[in-house]
Amino acid sequence: MNCLEVRRLLHAYIDAELDAENSLEIEQHLQNCEGCSRHYKHYLALRTAIREGSLYFSPPELLQRSVRFSVRQATQSARVAGRLSWRSLSVAAALLFVLFGVWGLLQWWSASSSPASNTLAQEVLDSHIRSLLSNHLVDITSSDESTVKPWFTGRLGFSPPVINLNAWGYPMLGGRLDYLDNHMAAAVVYRCGSHVINVFFWPATSQEETVVKATTLRGYNLTHWTSYGMNCWAVSDLATNQLRQFVQLMQQNTGQAEARLRMFQRVSFWSGGT
Repeated sequence: MNCLEVRRLLHAYIDAELDAENSLEIEQHLQNCEGCSRHYKHYLALRTAIREGSLYFSPPELLQRSVRFSVRQATQSARVAGRLSWRSLSVAAALLFVLFGVWGLLQWWSASSSPASNTLAQEVLDSHIRSLLSNHLVDITSSDESTVKPWFTGRLGFSPPVINLNAWGYPMLGGRLDYLDNHMAAAVVYRCGSHVINVFFWPATSQEETVVKATTLRGYNLTHWTSYGMNCWAVSDLATNQLRQFVQLMQQNTGQAEARLRMFQRVSFWSGGT
């Protein structure tokens, strides 16, 4: 891609709206082009300012009551004394300044102390919603793990866990390629009634396994954990307990699925040899 094409697609790239091929081309271009990289950083900073900044906020009830109380006190003092001294006005102003300062500090602390995974959770949710809106759930349609798993391996260079949970009421629809956390990712798609479940996998930087953690964003439930040497995310509009049950079934059946796949590959090898 040249600079004109990259800058035309930068907004879509930042919003994770591009396919994997175009995303990789833009990423490679940004690594080598200082001008486009500056534009990219400017857009990121602008998006952060829009998302995190606020020109107006509604003060909490406690702050409103404190301000009203201070105003009443000042008014009563004025009626008794006949005039409001500059000292009283300074005290009221100082009180308001402290109250607003404390509120602002609490707001900043709340934003800065939120989990680092919130941004990634938003990215995962955006990919899930985009797959529903664009009618692009799968690149390969199959409920057979021995078909879907090799398809991923040949395109990604890693082998994600692909589990058939049809017997438990979670039929596998297939899989597709995705792009998350600046990595190519595998998306394995399941259905539960009218609900779609996207399960994303990409290699983790550590082999350490982590417990399943749940979060809710914009009415969707997400769970994430680290296992099989993979970052794992599951997202759906299923209820939290249903999604957790789905993840538990997936974890319990991973070893069995891997064993079935190896057996299938051995049978296929010997059948081809004869």
